[in-house]
Amino acid sequence: MKDGQTAANSKQVRVAIAQSAPVYLDTHTSLAKALDLIGQAAKRGAQLVAFGEIWLSGYPAWLDVCPGAALWESGFAKDVFARLRPNSIVVPGEEVNALREAARDLKIAIVIGVNERVDSGPGNGTLYNSLLTISGDGHLGNHHRT
Repeated sequence: MKDGQTAANSKQVRVAIAQSAPVYLDTHTSLAKALDLIGQAAKRGAQLVAFGEIWLSGYPAWLDVCPGAALWESGFAKDVFARLRPNSIVVPGEEVNALREAARDLKIAIVIGVNERVDSGPGNGTLYNSLLTISGDGHLGNHHRT
């Protein structure tokens, strides 16, 4: 606390961490699960709920454990990316709108990692590991691509 500040006038924020796995490579079911977890966090008084890296719809762990999986000529990599692409989301898009609506309705901020697909314009065809920050009023305040 700063000089002169008391516990009574300090601003406290209750944060929930969603320590639950998504339904891997199933965006629709993972989104439903995320919305349920967000609702549970809000009911318990959380003002912010944070999900892990690429929570929607799953971290491409095969890149870390399968030698050669990141090689574009790998049949395995092509098969998995063929499933990953349609299970990635577009920002802004339907899934982001559902998260924004939940944040606004429940008055809870959301930080969530997503697989983001670019369908048009600059970067068309690119998949990003993106981080979205949605404020408690439903505003997409941060959209960070890596």
